[in-house]
Amino acid sequence: MARDSSFRLPGKEPGLMCSRIGLAALQRAAGDIGKGEQGYNNGGPYVRSLRGYLNPHGQGAWCAAAVYTWVLYGCRDIGSRFRVARTHSARRLVARYLEAGASCVELPLPGDIVLWSRKLPWQGHVGIVSAASGLAFSSIEGNKGKFPAKVAEFKHRIDEPRLIRFVRLP
Repeated sequence: MARDSSFRLPGKEPGLMCSRIGLAALQRAAGDIGKGEQGYNNGGPYVRSLRGYLNPHGQGAWCAAAVYTWVLYGCRDIGSRFRVARTHSARRLVARYLEAGASCVELPLPGDIVLWSRKLPWQGHVGIVSAASGLAFSSIEGNKGKFPAKVAEFKHRIDEPRLIRFVRLP
């Protein structure tokens, strides 16, 4: 018998299903709450471990590196072969997930990826939805706030002006 690749939320209408990959990534993200920058902005052992071989001593935002890592290890946890090339750009990461079979959705569910714009048009910020109800949702994000930024859960609304999209992993 084939394994069901998604989880149905109780009380939701049929067809609204969480991504199994997304839920595995969410578990990884929840395990990283409290980890973050040490020593200097966008730095420290945890941030360095997220950057991997591409930019181990680099600078700049690390939210996309965190989400990439949570999804990568979440896939390994459940035996999924879903993979995209590593990037440290939030917008590029979401584009790669979409190219690999993810889909844009109007209303978020736990495990969905969420993308926001930042000040400049090419900049972005990304997190993973941890809870959703009506117009409200929470997400786990890295690199949000002043130094020393930590992985934490934040409350949001789907009508925030900088919110670009929600993406459901396959």
